[in-house]
Amino acid sequence: MLISSILFILSIVILYGGSNCAQVVYKDRDSSGSSGAVTLVTLTATNITQTTAVLNGIANANGIGTNVYFEWGKTLTYGTTTGYQYIGEGTNDINVSANLSGLTLNTTYNFRIKGLRGGTTYSGENRSFTTAGIPPTCTTNAANNITYSSARLNATVNANGLATLTYFNYGLSTSYTVTTTSQAIGSGSSNVSVSIDLSALSPSTLYYFRAVATNSSGTTYGNNLTFTTATPPAPTCTTNPATSITSSSAQLNGTVNPNGLSTDIYFEWGLNTSYGNTTTPLNIGNGTTALNVSANISGLSSATEYNFRVVGASTSGTNYGGNLTFTTP
Repeated sequence: MLISSILFILSIVILYGGSNCAQVVYKDRDSSGSSGAVTLVTLTATNITQTTAVLNGIANANGIGTNVYFEWGKTLTYGTTTGYQYIGEGTNDINVSANLSGLTLNTTYNFRIKGLRGGTTYSGENRSFTTAGIPPTCTTNAANNITYSSARLNATVNANGLATLTYFNYGLSTSYTVTTTSQAIGSGSSNVSVSIDLSALSPSTLYYFRAVATNSSGTTYGNNLTFTTATPPAPTCTTNPATSITSSSAQLNGTVNPNGLSTDIYFEWGLNTSYGNTTTPLNIGNGTTALNVSANISGLSSATEYNFRVVGASTSGTNYGGNLTFTTP
């Protein structure tokens, strides 16, 4: 009986004590923080670029030696893992991270932190991030179809794979002050020609302009260019027949187009084409359409033929309507 008791005690010592003792295997547990379980928290990814990102997490070994790593991929099946990082067997939270490279631009990736010890794995929650895309490429091209009051602005834009809007800035300096309506050019990866027509510009004026393109990855400004609107012609004048003619008075009539410049009109009249008399000047603005104009004259002699014509004057010069005549009764 004594020998049997001694053999039983020795077998226990051999099994559980000394340097050659068998190791305890820790079975799989969740990450709720229960005794011995690995606590894992997946943090937001940082330093995200078009092709790189840093994965972050917090791990707590809770007293047992643990390796941690990340798994990541374009779906929730992940498919790729980072290298192991040993965090020891402490009981404090430890920040861990891993650098990713060679990513695809404008792509969403899923990832989570993982823990491994004794063949058992533990998982943090899933998070995701999206790599940056490429801002559009934008080149301002020369303006054309320039008149004294209008012009067409042009540009070449590449959306670089993201839905892109494009528009123009223009003005009297590189401060611009005016923005045109946006145009959607889609999400292709080829150069697209864009243009917009401007109107109501001032004549003989230098304008600055640039193209602008924007998508979810940023805004690109094209190079600055300039154009100068044309100098409009002098007013276009047509003399029309006189009306309301009496023995001593008459109404002189005409049609004048200012052609975009502030214009004064008046009538010349007299007994011959030297005229010698003028009506009071009247400003008719700077429009671009023909306007009917008239002036009343009095103190005429009866039974007399008079010559007259309409005159329009602006900074571009003076134009004369044709000569007409009327005879007082």
